[in-house]
Amino acid sequence: MVKYASAHDCRRSFGTRWAYRVLPQVLQQLMRHERIETTLGYYVELEATRTADAIWAAWEAVETSGSVVAS
Repeated sequence: MVKYASAHDCRRSFGTRWAYRVLPQVLQQLMRHERIETTLGYYVELEATRTADAIWAAWEAVETSGSVVAS
């Protein structure tokens, strides 16, 4: 059976993509969430995970290159 993307799938994709580009309050308005907690719970957590991944990747690049990191 073939599964097609639903309107809800498209909505979620939209929210996920914009979560990386706008402030949570703006995303709340774009998604028309009544409560900011909804926006934070579903979309901002994704942004934090992506940020953590970028930090770890940068750290590994510094370790690999042998550069000195100031503390």
